[in-house]
Order: sequence, then structure tokens, then C-alpha cells
Amino acid sequence: MTFSSTDFEQRTEYERFVLDTAYPLIARAATGAIIDATRRGRRDIGVAVGAIGLKAHVPSPGGGSKSAEFDIRPLIFGAAWKVLDLLIEGVIGHSTGKGMQVKNKLAMLASAPSPAPFSGEPKLWERTVAIYSNTAEMRNCIVHRRFQVDKPAEVMRGSAKKVGDSPPRPVSFDEQAAFCRIVQGVASSVIAQELTARECRQLQYMFDVLRGHHGLGALGGSLVEGPIPTVKASLDQFDSGAFYLDGPHIHQQAHEGASDVAAFDLMVVLADGRSLLGDLAALPADDVTPIDLDDPPAWLRWQ
Repeated sequence: MTFSSTDFEQRTEYERFVLDTAYPLIARAATGAIIDATRRGRRDIGVAVGAIGLKAHVPSPGGGSKSAEFDIRPLIFGAAWKVLDLLIEGVIGHSTGKGMQVKNKLAMLASAPSPAPFSGEPKLWERTVAIYSNTAEMRNCIVHRRFQVDKPAEVMRGSAKKVGDSPPRPVSFDEQAAFCRIVQGVASSVIAQELTARECRQLQYMFDVLRGHHGLGALGGSLVEGPIPTVKASLDQFDSGAFYLDGPHIHQQAHEGASDVAAFDLMVVLADGRSLLGDLAALPADDVTPIDLDDPPAWLRWQ
């Protein structure tokens, strides 16, 4: 059975909504910041960053006015693991998965092709499979057995399967966040069948945070945190009439408009109202870049 990204998207809709809201791979500003780098001038619009609370207040069993604060991070971790489980099931063509042990799914996975776009990123897929396998017991503790979150370090600890067994490896606060952000990014990329260079670097960074849980080498990605402004740019023309982007000008305007951010999106606005979107980092900063509107570079896509 061929992997269906559409089926996976439908089966994981609720869990992905939670991950998209609480632990996106790359956090976005709640209201967009725009830096105008067109030849008409430059203007900045303020940024507001949204957040989701990761604490819930649970009423006391007897009614009354007392309530307990409950950390929902382990539940989000469990939801993320379920998304990975459904992804693995889709890849091996076992859509129900009921009653199949993780070790059997992994055995089938060994001969199954990786889903796009990870067929071109074997190191990322290898680590995705490894964290799925190596966190299965922690997931079982959350769903079937016992676990606790140590304060104030926020380390999640599970219980042993039976007397004499070792408990699963604890998951630190940062590792919980990295795991959920990886799953959100992997799931979104599989559905879109696309992985941008920025997303790839962010996944590499998050996998390095989880080295203790996948046991593989460091990838050396770079962290993108905080709001990502959009740089609005226009095309210039050579004397021949061909279009180009003025990389030095656009980069200068971007960094003058927001010097303390980790990344920028680029929006190229055309005279006919259409626009191209991409990662500003892909635009060379030291020269102009010719743009063929009939065949734009791979790092730009039509909106």
C-alpha cells in the first residue's frame, strides 16, 4: 500500500492542531511584522507573539472552590507520539495498527520507503524513527502505567514495566519541547511533501537536543526562535527588461528594520497583484539575482 499523506492528514487532525498551537517547529508571530523593502520606502509594523498556556486548572472532586494546577505537557507529549505512530502505520501500510507492537511495526518499516520529503533527508528520517522507538515506553507510562513530573526541573519520569526492569529514560523539559516540535514539523512536511531549508535546519537542531533519545550523531542545525518578520520587496529591471531582486538592498533594509531576529520571510510583490514567497536567507546578499517569472528559483513559490 502506498503512503497517503491525505489519509495521514485526516487521521491526525486533532493532535496536529494541539501541536501546531502549543509546539510549532518554528514559532510565528501572532500578528505579522512587515518590513517594506520596496523602492517606495520602508516601514515597520510591530510584532505581537502569541502563546498557549501549558497549565490546566482542574476542579476538586468534591465541587467546592479549590482547584489543582495540572501540567498538560505530558498529554501533549503523548499526542505527539500518537502522530508519529500513525505516520509509521501509514508508511508500512497498516492503517489500523490495533494490537501491533512497536517492534513489529519497526520490522516492517525497515523495508518500507521513506515518505516524501524525507526520502531525500535520510538522516532526519533515521532520527525520526529512532525517537519513535526509544520513547515508546515513556508513552506507555503516560497512557497505561504511571509517570511523574519532577519539580522544579520539569523532568518527566516513567515507571518500570515490571519489577526488575529499568524505567524508561527520563525526558527533560527541553527534550519534551524538542520532541513535540519535531513531530509537528515532520507531520507538516509529510502532508505538504515539502521541507524548506529553514525547517531542515530547525529539525537538525531539535534532533541534536534529543541525542540522548536517538543515540545518533549531532547534525549541527541552527535554532530559529521568536517572530519571523516578512520582508516585502519588489522586482527591479535590467535595461533588457529582465527582472531581478536587489539582494544587497533587500538584506540591508531587513536588518535595519529588525536587527534582533533570527530569520526573515521574503514576499516579492508583482505589479499585477501576484506574489512570490520564500526564505530571505536563500537570496544572495552580495549581488543581484535574476528572476524568471515563468520559471522562478526553487526557493520561491507562488502564493
